[in-house]
Amino acid sequence: MSRIGKKPIAVPSGVTATDEGGMLVVKGPKGTLTMSMLDDVIYSINEDEILVKPVGPTQQARAAWGMQRTMVQNLVTGVTEGFTKVLEITGVGYRAQAQGRNLRLQLGYSHDVNYAVPEGVDVKTPDQNTVEISGIDKQAVGQVAAEIRRWRKPEPYKGKGIKYRGEYIFRKEGPRRRCPRRRTGVLRMQDENQQSNEANTDPTEAAAVAEAQPAQAEQVQAEQPIEQAHQPAEQPQQPVEQPHTRGPRGPRGGGGGGRGRGGGDRGGRGGRRDDRRGRGGDDDGGEELIEKLVHINRVSKTVKGGKRFGFAALVVVGDGKGRAGFGHGKAREVPEAISKATAAAKKAMIRVPLRDGRTLHHDGLGHFGAGRVTLRSAPAGTGIIAGGPMRAIFESLGVADVVTKSVGTSNPYNMIRATFEALKEQTSPRSVAQRRGKKVADLLGRGGASAAEAEAQAEAIAE
Repeated sequence: MSRIGKKPIAVPSGVTATDEGGMLVVKGPKGTLTMSMLDDVIYSINEDEILVKPVGPTQQARAAWGMQRTMVQNLVTGVTEGFTKVLEITGVGYRAQAQGRNLRLQLGYSHDVNYAVPEGVDVKTPDQNTVEISGIDKQAVGQVAAEIRRWRKPEPYKGKGIKYRGEYIFRKEGPRRRCPRRRTGVLRMQDENQQSNEANTDPTEAAAVAEAQPAQAEQVQAEQPIEQAHQPAEQPQQPVEQPHTRGPRGPRGGGGGGRGRGGGDRGGRGGRRDDRRGRGGDDDGGEELIEKLVHINRVSKTVKGGKRFGFAALVVVGDGKGRAGFGHGKAREVPEAISKATAAAKKAMIRVPLRDGRTLHHDGLGHFGAGRVTLRSAPAGTGIIAGGPMRAIFESLGVADVVTKSVGTSNPYNMIRATFEALKEQTSPRSVAQRRGKKVADLLGRGGASAAEAEAQAEAIAE
């Protein structure tokens, strides 16, 4: 229900409203206004009020309900009080002058602007920077004000232009003028001290000092040859061996001049694959794990002393026997970020059941953020049909045959998380049979296979 449409419209004394062939005619002290009536709205015209109601619960009727009530209210207000818009002109040399049915505007152009005022609207200029627009038709008054304002809209730097009275103009700071370089406080203090010392010096003392300076200079020049004669001959300089030092560190955390981890173009923005096999720690029981570096992201922050670099590494870890995990690490150096990501991946490893130790038991869908992936089991000899971060997961997991498709974003973080969401939904016939309290052969025999084939498949299944 419209809170505006349900309000009645009061008709003051001296105002009449009639329905003349689908036209609502309102007469008052200031004149007569008409409006076409819509079929979707019912107009109940009484002596002292007008009610507007929708014909039915249709969307079009409900949309026109409040609008028609407001338009009828504007008719009544216009023939009794009228409407006024005030424009304010700001700017050096900007002014306006009403000349009959024309408005002359000087707005900084090469010529004056002459605006013809339409019928039913009056324009006055109380002063050269104010324009008053009045009339009984609210739509006509607003249209004339908008057309006049369009000749020079207010700009945000100095506020020059034509604006409505009470309109807020968002002001911007203009380009700053470069001030001449001022002397620092220390230099100013030195200059002031020197001036004060010169002011306090006696003229007779200054003259004596000036006469003594040339004599001292001649004495120093006479003593220099005697000192040089007693000096021994200079010994030839022996070459000094420079110790061997490493080159400067690269801007990305690596050693200078080499392609070490984090140096050169290896630590730049973008993905990188690095396959490593290492002995696990105490948390892994000493087993050998496959570590794959999927992506390294470099972030630079400009500070007062230069640029500060940070690195983020995304690592996938697996044992090649159905267990895998991923981790994310941040640090100022690439090796430290990789170490943090590897430790996080080892803590978040999950077990995925594999069929025959080479492929998935069933298809799966994964979704995380904007990443969407599809995983499908494949027959022997298919290989790993996957690209980017997904291949690293299946290689570390120990999957030999799988078909994947990424439909969403190419962000490696979202792809990795979506893939692990799909792997978490993987189940094996043995786990389903235990959950339902049945035998594996009973579940496998429902597809039309014989009992012997079902028994053979049940024995071959191993998680």
